[in-house]
Amino acid sequence: MRSSPAPLPLVESRIRDETDELRKHVNVFVDGVDVERGAGTGTVLREGATVIILSAVSGG
Repeated sequence: MRSSPAPLPLVESRIRDETDELRKHVNVFVDGVDVERGAGTGTVLREGATVIILSAVSGG
């Protein structure tokens, strides 16, 4: 998922942990498919792909 034309370091630091994996509270979908159910962070982004990044919300 690093094939974006313009690197987004602020976004990268918020969705990846220090081991370069997705943070536990972050869900990423590419064209409606959860990347964790597929290739994970190795998901190849095709031109025109729709990427949705969601942060889990919890509390009480």
